[in-house]
Order: sequence, then C-alpha cells, then structure tokens
Amino acid sequence: MIKKIFILTVVFSIILSCTSGDESNSEPDQLQNGFTFENDFHKTTFAYFRDDNTANDDPQEIAIVLANVDILNTNQNSGVNVVSIEVFQSNLEEEMLSSLNEYEVYLNVSINNQTINTDSGEIILEEDTTGIMATSIQVNVIEFSKSRLHIEFSFTREDGKEIKGLYNGPYTDLSNY
Repeated sequence: MIKKIFILTVVFSIILSCTSGDESNSEPDQLQNGFTFENDFHKTTFAYFRDDNTANDDPQEIAIVLANVDILNTNQNSGVNVVSIEVFQSNLEEEMLSSLNEYEVYLNVSINNQTINTDSGEIILEEDTTGIMATSIQVNVIEFSKSRLHIEFSFTREDGKEIKGLYNGPYTDLSNY
C-alpha cells in the first residue's frame, strides 16, 4: 500500500512539473478579438460593417471597423483603439482582399458623438502617411454572414513593424444607419 502511494506521489509530481512551465509567455493570445503591435495586445471586442450601396450590386465603399469600445454609444477622452479597413467592391465575400482603399489603426484615441479624434492618441498605420504606410497587406475574410464576421489581418509597415490580428464574432451593420 505504501509503495502504491509512493508511486502515485512520484507520478503526480512528474505531471505537475511537466505542466508548470514558464507562464510569462511574451506572445499574446491570438485567439482573442484584437491585434498585436510591438508585442502589446489590444482588444477589439466590437465590430461594425457598412456598405455604402445596398440598393444594387454596383461597386461602392465597404468598411469594416473594429474597436475596443462601442463607438455608437461611447464618449471617451482616451483609451480607444480602432482598426478601420475600407475596400471598393460590390459585396463583402469570404475571400482574401487584394487591395484596400483605406486602412488605419489608432491607439489611445478619443471618441465623442461617434467621431474619432486622433489628436490625443497615436496613429500607428495609415495608407497615406509616410513612415507608417503598409508595404504588405493581408486581409482575409473567412466568414461573413448576416450575423457573424470572421476576419484575420496583417499589415507590415515601412519600418518593418507588424500589426496582426483577428475578429471573430457578431457585428453591427451600419449600412442603413
């Protein structure tokens, strides 16, 4: 009986030592909605979609906006993180988006009456600002339905810094807003 207890104790100790690894992993959990920039993870728990032309299939601007706050119902002086992607096409489909009209990523900005103010924060990616434009863009729409958006994205800036993230969940349709 004592031999069995000893063997169980040794086995239990080995299992514990194998599972208690380094808990301070520097890589953020990429299964969460958000993005990583300079090893910092920024949540984006809200998603918005807007199609400027819902009357027919003529190509128009389609926008996807991800944010860490509800941009429709929040006034906040700082701490707002936003990813904005705009493409010119007929419909958003499950595909790799090859060219974007506009793209921006903001950190720690403010929002007031549904207007984003970048004066207080930082623009870390923008399509027409030298130094923070993307040299490589990958935007993959994995799922898009009436109730769900799953998108993964990666931008590499001119200085080699990468912004990489995903969103997978419900969204608010602003097409007729």
